[in-house]
Amino acid sequence: DDNDFILIKMDIEGSEFKVLRKLLTSDEIKKVKELRVEWHTRWVEGEDCNTENALKEQIRSKGIALHDWH
Repeated sequence: DDNDFILIKMDIEGSEFKVLRKLLTSDEIKKVKELRVEWHTRWVEGEDCNTENALKEQIRSKGIALHDWH
């Protein structure tokens, strides 16, 4: 429902990159209003601060409130 407020709090030990990219590709991320992510960038091969920041920008460009969660 478009009136639902979906908040996701994500701590999935490095799988956040794969899951968030899938949500962006499928456009399902549009259902999310707010996202809190614990990033595990340093433990994920092929990811770094640049790929993390690019992913954050993609998410924010969809109008989603994105917060780092620790």
